Amino acid sequence: MKLLKLLSVLYILLFSVVLLNCGGDEEEQPKSPIFSDVEIITLYTPDAIEISSADTSNFKFTFCLPSEVSYAVLGIFYSAVPIETNGNTFTNPDNLIAGSRTGLTGWGRGEVSASNLYEFDNIDDFNENKPFSLSGTYHWAVWGYDKWGNLTHASEQWEVIITY
Repeated sequence: MKLLKLLSVLYILLFSVVLLNCGGDEEEQPKSPIFSDVEIITLYTPDAIEISSADTSNFKFTFCLPSEVSYAVLGIFYSAVPIETNGNTFTNPDNLIAGSRTGLTGWGRGEVSASNLYEFDNIDDFNENKPFSLSGTYHWAVWGYDKWGNLTHASEQWEVIITY
């Protein structure tokens, strides 16, 4: 009986230590979605790491798109001013400089290769004829729409350094 209690206490202590150590770096990145009143899209990679030119063809932005998201966008924004929104609208849309979306070459549900990012044409879409190749520090986020075109999901914004 004493051995069982000792093992229980050790298990609780071990679990507590693991919880305290997990996520230490996670606080460096924002945890709330870029839009209000939406469900969360979870980002996986990159998490504030540098992507060098040797890695762009192999490196992927990865995220979890819930099944109810029919159309999604991955946006790359200038990092000097983080992504700003008011409700479900960007208040600094000029900072959107590149990305990808459902239907473009290289788009995969839940992943986009860094080599399949395209410049934003400042009108309303990404230009597949202009691959993104500008080195710098950026913010990235993903947002999604349901089958009726309603904005329903969004991720937080994460910083990434890209070197071409």
